[in-house]
Amino acid sequence: MLTFSVGQLVRMIDDGVIGLPNFQRDFVWPPAQIAALLDSVARDWPIGTLLLVPPVPELSMRPIAGAPTLRRDRVRYLVLDGQQRLTALYQAISGVGEYGFSLNRARGTEKDQLFEWASTMPTDRVNAQDQLTRLVHYTLPCVVLGPDVEVYELAQIFEAINTPGVPIDVFDLANARAGAVGVDLRKSWDELRESLPILTDFRVTELEVLRLVALNAVSQENAAVRGLRASYLLDIPPEYVAAVWPRAIEDYANALTVLVEHAGVVEPADLPSSRAALLAATTLPRGGIAAALDTYWNAVLRPDDLLDSDVLNVVRHGDTIRTRETARFANAPLDRLTRGGSRTLTRAVRGLARINGVRDPFDYGELARRELREFEYHPGYGIVGPATARTELGNVIYLSGSSATSVRARLRGAAAIPEYALDPAALASQGFELGSRDAAARHDTLLGWVRGAVSEII
Repeated sequence: MLTFSVGQLVRMIDDGVIGLPNFQRDFVWPPAQIAALLDSVARDWPIGTLLLVPPVPELSMRPIAGAPTLRRDRVRYLVLDGQQRLTALYQAISGVGEYGFSLNRARGTEKDQLFEWASTMPTDRVNAQDQLTRLVHYTLPCVVLGPDVEVYELAQIFEAINTPGVPIDVFDLANARAGAVGVDLRKSWDELRESLPILTDFRVTELEVLRLVALNAVSQENAAVRGLRASYLLDIPPEYVAAVWPRAIEDYANALTVLVEHAGVVEPADLPSSRAALLAATTLPRGGIAAALDTYWNAVLRPDDLLDSDVLNVVRHGDTIRTRETARFANAPLDRLTRGGSRTLTRAVRGLARINGVRDPFDYGELARRELREFEYHPGYGIVGPATARTELGNVIYLSGSSATSVRARLRGAAAIPEYALDPAALASQGFELGSRDAAARHDTLLGWVRGAVSEII
């Protein structure tokens, strides 16, 4: 571990010896936080350790905010952790920041903050800076990583770091690597997302699209991809990411559009799993809508959730998910499966309900494109309340958002909404028989929905 004084660090920044990797976010500390840091330094209190690394060829770099332009051949260290603290010290002591800092002459006790600030430098600029330069002898411990550190290792380090400040994610690292080959992934993402609003509607992140890029690389037998964990995504060569990035964004948006139109996925809460969406987006360009839906339904209509390893195996084998597990599930009774048993399956069945034409039991309106709410229904009795984690799928009844509001209000003063208050035809559309306590019809309906979606593998 090395130790540098604040004065040494300031000179190293001015001389271009210390810089930032481009994936670091901008300096965001407010003046009160900077003043608190100066206060700690002046009292000789610890302010943490800096994490540095020698320049990594794959990463582009930039100077500390307010510092002179960098020359790559002069840079010896890049700041991985501690950028906000180091920038705050540099700007305050060098007088290059947005605010000027000086001693707080109005303080009355030792507990008062030592420094005050203003949006302009104090009138006596020289004296104010002289007060701050007294801090240059304070020393900071610095951990310096070895010169042979790999980019994916940097990502794993960031996943382990849990310090205050602005978080850095793997996409920032990937973008920095792409920047080294002349491509700005974030700019492309922002531009395409504006023209593809479905990505915003479904809260798709840059990292999810980067996972799609990884799956596309796997489908082309790129052995470098080890998995879908965030740090593993940095295995993908930056040239490949840069080349396929715009198309991957469009493929993800197109897959979501297919799921909205054909799988009953109307809002983010309807999407059973991000892995299933990724598989659909991977399959769609190669096999078309039918293949994408086949992959999607077989990914979500199963008793257990898919793992990342399952997804990779599916893509490597170049086929849709045609497993014995899914086939066995499609022929099994659903009466003991609960909403809490599998969130993925619960959402998948909700999508099946939509595409199979279920109707609202109060206004008989179609629910295909409406907001759905799930309640617990007991045949021969009525609606007893909102569905819970223990509610079996065979007892779930679907209502529109407006009907759900009315039902909740009515249930405050009653134990249940009786069957005679519900539309018989709407009940039938959801597999319930008015006046019957036999659950067989509902179970047969659910099995019919499942078998219809995965009929090709039965």
